[in-house]
Amino acid sequence: NSLPYLIGNDEQIEIYETMGGMMSLLEGHGEVMMDKAAENQIKELERFHRVIRNRRKNINVFQKLLGIDTKLRQYEAGENFVKELQLKGGDTLLNQAWEQPQNLPSMEEINNPSLWIERIENIESKKEKGEETEKGHKKEHAGATS
Repeated sequence: NSLPYLIGNDEQIEIYETMGGMMSLLEGHGEVMMDKAAENQIKELERFHRVIRNRRKNINVFQKLLGIDTKLRQYEAGENFVKELQLKGGDTLLNQAWEQPQNLPSMEEINNPSLWIERIENIESKKEKGEETEKGHKKEHAGATS
């Protein structure tokens, strides 16, 4: 385990997890967008990816102590998360992650995108039914009076 898990209290660990999920989402999104942009621009794109993957796998003890291995795993996990969302629901599904803070994935969801998809589908289902959302607000119905 990394340092925050060893010395942090429950609240600090929760914050660390939230930040990790958000950073993985941002980093993964950046990786996927860079790949799309580079697709027709870099002649040896596959070689480029292979070199990057190999560098990420070859981490020494000093880099592990600094937590660089964790950061590199975040890039990979975030990239896999974004690709999975795009595969399952395209940009429409992915864009829901940015709509409100409650939609940001946890690290557990980054590592298992189906958990995030299920949670978001439940939120959307409740909105459609007019049930309370996570913020505790009821959906406004057209024509409703105050």
